Amino acid sequence: MFVVDEAHLVSEWGEEFRPEYLRLGDAIAELGRPAVLALTATASPPVQADITRRLKMRSPDVVVADFDRPNIALAMRQTQPGEREAQAVDDRCVEVLIEQETPALIYALTHARCESLADRLRLDAFRAAPYHGGMTAGARARVQDEFSAGQLDVVVATSAFGMGIDKPDIRTVVHAGVPASIDDYYQEIGRAGRDGKPAAAVLVHDPRTIRIPRLLAARTRLGEATLHRVVDAIENAGGHIAIAQLVASADVPAHAADRVVNELAELGFLSLTGSGQHRAAEPGRELPPPAELTGQLVDLNKRRQAVLAGRLAAAREYAESTRCRRAELLAYFGENYVPPCGNCDNDRFSAATAGSRPSVGGGVPVRHRLWGRGGC
Repeated sequence: MFVVDEAHLVSEWGEEFRPEYLRLGDAIAELGRPAVLALTATASPPVQADITRRLKMRSPDVVVADFDRPNIALAMRQTQPGEREAQAVDDRCVEVLIEQETPALIYALTHARCESLADRLRLDAFRAAPYHGGMTAGARARVQDEFSAGQLDVVVATSAFGMGIDKPDIRTVVHAGVPASIDDYYQEIGRAGRDGKPAAAVLVHDPRTIRIPRLLAARTRLGEATLHRVVDAIENAGGHIAIAQLVASADVPAHAADRVVNELAELGFLSLTGSGQHRAAEPGRELPPPAELTGQLVDLNKRRQAVLAGRLAAAREYAESTRCRRAELLAYFGENYVPPCGNCDNDRFSAATAGSRPSVGGGVPVRHRLWGRGGC
């Protein structure tokens, strides 16, 4: 049996497309087409279809488990107008954590936001720590261990945190800004309430933060001049070329050369061999003229940017929706759900008040980090 875990990586419609996974279909064929099992926790219908096509699966049985996590309450909290963006988001996140239970995860959009929000939470007496790719491996491991051991109330992280984490008693997941996609959002809120007890997923929304995932998506776009240089270097090599050699010949960053080679492999013009530092490429069929080849790469990049923009738009629509959030979320993954769920903010409040949440009234229990529970 040939097993592909995290199979959404095979699909360009998936959250973290990996072009090198395109080689899996050929690998399956070379092994004599054994039975194939593709596993993923987050695959919308377009991703499911793309996985089937790219792995060359023939009439597969598609088994989709129930996406609903009814114990997780879903909500959006809008920031207050008139405040600076970062302060407005941080203020709302702190308010949410004072109202909700810990342990908690907060997903921030940048390394700097992780650091500043963790600092702010410590001022409010939370045992909080940041977690992001800019930290050393040792520092990240220490935060992960302390959180798992119950020595931290809150971890403020980028989306890098959580893979492989199975802490069943996470009570609250907060997103400090709209994430890049609903795929991201669903996977991250799924880390709450794995013990089956009530949990909460709160999206803190400030329209100004949309620029951050939009900017990060734009950074994945390769300029036409870079594409030209890499294509010319491949043409001049006339055959087998190591990726390290291609980087030097084209005078481009390694990640750019790697991206172009992967995309040419997707288009069927190159075959990839080796791995790591020994990775290399060789023409799989006759290459068209450089200008034509570059044009195809430009078109592919435009399509990818459109995919990223569409996913971000869907995430923003979810944040700003006044309909049942559970029905909206499950519809994205192709699952029919008849609202109301009774466990989201839009079902608890009428559509007329969904955009501006009522303030806390008398008799509502509240909790302070230092003074404990009480009533107002």
